[in-house]
Amino acid sequence: IKGETVEQSIFDRGKVVSEQQCLEFMLKLMDIVQYIHSQGIVHLDIRIPNVIQRAHEMYLIDYGLAALIGSTYNEGNEADEETKLRRTPIVASDLYAIGHFMLFMLYSSYSSTLGSPPVSWQEELPISFTTKQIIRRLLQIELCYESSEQFIIDIRKSLQLLAF
Repeated sequence: IKGETVEQSIFDRGKVVSEQQCLEFMLKLMDIVQYIHSQGIVHLDIRIPNVIQRAHEMYLIDYGLAALIGSTYNEGNEADEETKLRRTPIVASDLYAIGHFMLFMLYSSYSSTLGSPPVSWQEELPISFTTKQIIRRLLQIELCYESSEQFIIDIRKSLQLLAF
């Protein structure tokens, strides 16, 4: 598929993504993700190099790690917690990856102050409380989303609040 990945857009072209643009992008991406979930499949590798944009079209590529929802997890007991959160064949794993995806997009507009002590994304990123809560749920810091639909509802609510 010809087009530019989100990774190329941010890192090669220096595209800056606002909070509103990030949320609108997520709604489009969730059309694809929700469809594959409805087919009983989880992608398990939703990352910025695996989403291609071309004009007004979006494509989720690289289904090499995709699995049937609820199938056996094959990483073994030695897998770290991060790998388990990303690779267990459940919807929450794709949503966890989308949380990191959003952070990559939102950090495109961040500029650090030299010499400032490191802090968490929650302190660094100038985003709304509702978007922070969404990301906290995606990253399973708070109670995680049980479905893609819940996440989409929260994105829409956050967009409405940003409009005011």
